[in-house]
Amino acid sequence: MRNLLISKHLSDFKNLVASWGDLRLFSLALGIWAGVLLSHSFGFIPLLIVLLISLLIAATRRPRTFSAVILVVILFSAVLMSLRSLPLHELERYVGKRVNVEVVVTGDPVVRSQKFGSVVGESFRMPARLEMYEVGGSRFHLRVPISIVTPHGDYIPSERLRFSARVIAARGASAGTLISIGAVARIGGPSHLQSSAMKIRRGMRAAVDHRSPDVAGLLPGLVLGDTSQIDARLTSDMKTTGLTHLTAVSGANLAILSALILFVMKWVRFFVVLVRPQPSVMRAGAMAVVMLVAYGRGVKRAALPALAAAIFFLLLIDPWQGLTFGFALSVAATAGLLLIAPGLAFRFSQRMPSWLAQALAIPIAAQLMCAPLILALSGNLSIVGVLANCVAAPLVAPATLLGLLAAMLSVLWLPLASFIAWCACIPTGCISWIAHHSAALPFASLPWGSSAIAIALFVLLLLFMVLLFKVHARTARLLLVTILVALVASAYLPTGWPPSNWVMLMCDVGQGDGLILNGGSGKYVVVDTGPDPIAIDRCLRTAGVHHIALLLLTHDHADHVEGLPGVLRGRRVDEIWSSPLDDPPYEVARVRKWSQIIRMKRAPVGRTVRIGELEISPLWPQRIIKESAPNNSSVALLVTIQGIRIFLAADMEAPAQEELLSFLLRHQEISARNIDVLKVAHHGSAKQSPLLAAYLHPLFALVSVGEGNPYHHPSPLTLHLFAHARLFRTDRDGSVAVVSPLAVVKPRRTIWHRAG
Repeated sequence: MRNLLISKHLSDFKNLVASWGDLRLFSLALGIWAGVLLSHSFGFIPLLIVLLISLLIAATRRPRTFSAVILVVILFSAVLMSLRSLPLHELERYVGKRVNVEVVVTGDPVVRSQKFGSVVGESFRMPARLEMYEVGGSRFHLRVPISIVTPHGDYIPSERLRFSARVIAARGASAGTLISIGAVARIGGPSHLQSSAMKIRRGMRAAVDHRSPDVAGLLPGLVLGDTSQIDARLTSDMKTTGLTHLTAVSGANLAILSALILFVMKWVRFFVVLVRPQPSVMRAGAMAVVMLVAYGRGVKRAALPALAAAIFFLLLIDPWQGLTFGFALSVAATAGLLLIAPGLAFRFSQRMPSWLAQALAIPIAAQLMCAPLILALSGNLSIVGVLANCVAAPLVAPATLLGLLAAMLSVLWLPLASFIAWCACIPTGCISWIAHHSAALPFASLPWGSSAIAIALFVLLLLFMVLLFKVHARTARLLLVTILVALVASAYLPTGWPPSNWVMLMCDVGQGDGLILNGGSGKYVVVDTGPDPIAIDRCLRTAGVHHIALLLLTHDHADHVEGLPGVLRGRRVDEIWSSPLDDPPYEVARVRKWSQIIRMKRAPVGRTVRIGELEISPLWPQRIIKESAPNNSSVALLVTIQGIRIFLAADMEAPAQEELLSFLLRHQEISARNIDVLKVAHHGSAKQSPLLAAYLHPLFALVSVGEGNPYHHPSPLTLHLFAHARLFRTDRDGSVAVVSPLAVVKPRRTIWHRAG
């Protein structure tokens, strides 16, 4: 009986695979992708040795032809990736040094309002293609993707620029980062097609300029991939609910357009230019063309080979795309729609209307295929993602079509374009409403973990559920409901974190600051919000903070204020304190926009304020220092709670620290010598005053720092200065808590990365 059951399942699996079509092209596509990834991760020479050995083994076995072909494809793609990367070996010698470069802009600028290398204040980061670099009288020509940081952002894709730059080490799916030094010269204007696309994108912004912030940001992103105006709170909520693919153009948008303009194929190319050649758009455009040709010839099982052809040729043209998570998510989602959705829809249609079966099958299939990748990225499992996508899916088509029509008309007659954009704002506003209300659910996103063990367990659980559905559907349904109930219930059960006697939490918000002070009786003070709304919101929810008596923004750099929408989500804030210096202006404007209904004032330096059991004494800035002004004007304060003295040094650098030390020496009544806990200034950068460090002489030193940050914080000098103290850092320890009686503790880790 058992053998018959196994034989039946194997037969069903073979039939399922046969229904997908010819898998040989798909295997070749995966082979070229594997070669790119392996060559980038391990280098070409080790990979060559392993592949040659594998090729020899494959040659001794039968059948050997196709196995040998796959190995040759892997070797070919590895050679291609190695050749594309070869000029970078010379460039790596000049990391941290100055070179002259020529680049071609390939994407839109993203504003940055923090210090990055030699660029201070507002700067712009954008993708580009490095065409040439010159150093020591030698010129090297190449074509590799990079990121550039410039003081201005008025560049259009396809423009050619020349400038001197400082080289930052390669990281991720680009060859590195170039920070401009001095003037940036335009040596080649944008193409006519890109200029036309930019006019349409600017017209789209003008058409929605007077709409609500959510709609004015989301509609250009949904239609044209222009995410520059999307509110951070909306972005956070869409990530939580699995709707983040709608904040920029995806394959669904291009498929909608292709269906309408099948008779004018050249518009597909223009649409790709209009929305910028992001990996998901390039993949969707290539697959749409291949599928249209296949269906036009009457080939019924062309979907999977079409996806394979898209992967193959895109990586052949630009192997760097294979290194991005966005490309992997696009392929996974499309594979889910092609391989899993039809079977799910058929099974669902036996118990419900066909339209409902289709509506459920599509997001479930995409979510199942993308879930392991999403776990690797965020470590969170979206519980409401399927439901939110099902509700939002019917709204995408009208929003896309009306929005695209408004964008096209905006360059001809803006009043008519504004009216059509108003019509498009109705479904777009509904999408933002779905995102906000779904994210507000207490079980919207549950921590699972991003470790290899956690991801493997999740995949095994999915496979087990599939097998169980095939063997005993009733038991499988009961088990699935039990798992969902347990996951939802876990959102309400105490996790053991934070400890019941905590007085301060230093949240793990990446490369930034985000702290919570507990004054007892529901009186909470939040100091800075970090750069990520999701991270600070998660920390506040874990701590049970729903009402904030005081929010202190020490200064307006992005790594301290960009998380503000996450703090404000579903919480009441009584008052906000800010730095006396409004710099950089861009972030100041964003903070005021987010907190316009909340009372805001300058931090009362020199006064002591009591909130619950907290005594808060802002000690700095006593004056504005011109050198690195935002950092040296950040608000530093002494906090006393239950006899524990905590000094929060914000992002003060050495000049401000030395002036503060002089002030403390003149006012011995301020009890700051030999304090208990110090939040180390500026994420542990090397710009510390040894004299102030010796004066404060903390028992515990806490460093809020991001893992793998490009600044190499904390610096060895800072670690040496506080070698006498017990050191905790968020990049290694995660969130940490100061408790009473005095101690500093960190969460106990499990394979799911949950505290206990």
